[in-house]
Amino acid sequence: MRTFIAWQSTRFIALGLVVLGFWVAAMPWCLAEETPSASPIVANPNGGWSWFGDERAVIDNDRHLLYVGSLANHAGAGGKAKDGDVEVARVDLKTGQVIGIDVLHHGLLSYGGGDDHNCPSLFVLPDGRCLAAYAGHNNGPTTYFRLYDPDTNQWSDETTFDWNAAIEGGCDFGCTYNNLFYLPATQQVVNISRNHHRCPNVIVSSDFGQHWQYAGQLVKPSAAEGAQGFYVNGYLKYSSQKDRIHLVATERHPRHFNNSLYHGYLEAGALHRTDGTVVDTSLDSQAEADATQLTQVFAGGTTYDDVAMTHTWMADFEAYADGQLAMLFKARADDSIEDHRFLYARCNEGTWQVSPLAKAGGRLFGSEQDYTGLGALDPNDPNTLYISTPIDPQTGKSTKFHEIYRGTSADEGLTWTWQAITRDSAADNLRPIIPRWAPGHTALIWNQGTMIRSQNYDMRVMLLLDPLPAPPKQ
Repeated sequence: MRTFIAWQSTRFIALGLVVLGFWVAAMPWCLAEETPSASPIVANPNGGWSWFGDERAVIDNDRHLLYVGSLANHAGAGGKAKDGDVEVARVDLKTGQVIGIDVLHHGLLSYGGGDDHNCPSLFVLPDGRCLAAYAGHNNGPTTYFRLYDPDTNQWSDETTFDWNAAIEGGCDFGCTYNNLFYLPATQQVVNISRNHHRCPNVIVSSDFGQHWQYAGQLVKPSAAEGAQGFYVNGYLKYSSQKDRIHLVATERHPRHFNNSLYHGYLEAGALHRTDGTVVDTSLDSQAEADATQLTQVFAGGTTYDDVAMTHTWMADFEAYADGQLAMLFKARADDSIEDHRFLYARCNEGTWQVSPLAKAGGRLFGSEQDYTGLGALDPNDPNTLYISTPIDPQTGKSTKFHEIYRGTSADEGLTWTWQAITRDSAADNLRPIIPRWAPGHTALIWNQGTMIRSQNYDMRVMLLLDPLPAPPKQ
């Protein structure tokens, strides 16, 4: 194992002090009547994200500061001049207002345009700085980093990590996605990225993201017998509990394979099944286990009411402070790409339970059979979640556009009660996320607008705070 650290400064930083307070009447969506008495704001007028790099939004509770990462596209506000801009919006949670939109990297393009996969992943470090990591979608072996210091209101110069130089023999696939964690026991920052062997690989930093060292490959490719070609060796989402990084995985991309879902965790360099059984004793360049050797959470083809759920793909995954785990995922109903369903999985004391949740509608756009509106788990409460769907889960009726609904459960996910967050919208409301905040507070963030594909979208980043900040004292 070799260590390679490559430094490169850039001149791209634009600290824009932008306060955007658009009211409901001015926007192409409408809040449902039963939602809290609050108006969303536009956190960024041009921004989107994929869902396999986390966290896309984080909160600094000590400073009451919200960071929201996104990737601008040429079809959105600002046009071609904004295409591929990697951006972070900063929101003052004491006032509920955007205080800056910072350009971390100008024009990070993939497949000929601004690509939502290039959205930055964020993490608030123990010293209060915010670390951002981002990469081009499969178009190079480089991950980029910047650090924001809230005391000086400045982002550091951009640094890079070259996976091609760090991996013996070179990195054989382009880099994409980043997932950032902090391990208190070793005081290390961890970044998990998809690249070598089309699999997740790991780097670690002992100085809060200034220098990085290659640690190894997390899992090896699954056999995926019967797969019709392949794009990547599975998808993973992660969530951490102290020094344990939990993960859920598929065998392949759902367009190529009837995926199942598997859970495990990385702790002290070893990869475990849900019950603690070790399947790989050390994190190094020779991964010993694939996704199928982890604990199966859901088997592709499982039926509910005589309807087979196939080609599963996770939307969100959360590890809770009390040890519980929850996952929101989708599947095709009877293999139909025009009838997707949301399902919910819950792990309590080592046992997984899966329940049907709601209809997710058809594919979001033509070139991707398994893209849906997605959803988000409340990171403080496994009994609360949000979904984006064109089918009202309260009535079963179709809506013109994707709307967002809040679901709450009183029986650990077996049944759900629904509340509309948006209604009668004039554009889609997609890909909600919820950063971890203080209990009793929710920052609901989503993409609102039109999406043709991952490199062509006109979407803005919406933010709804619940409860609203207290008005300033007179």
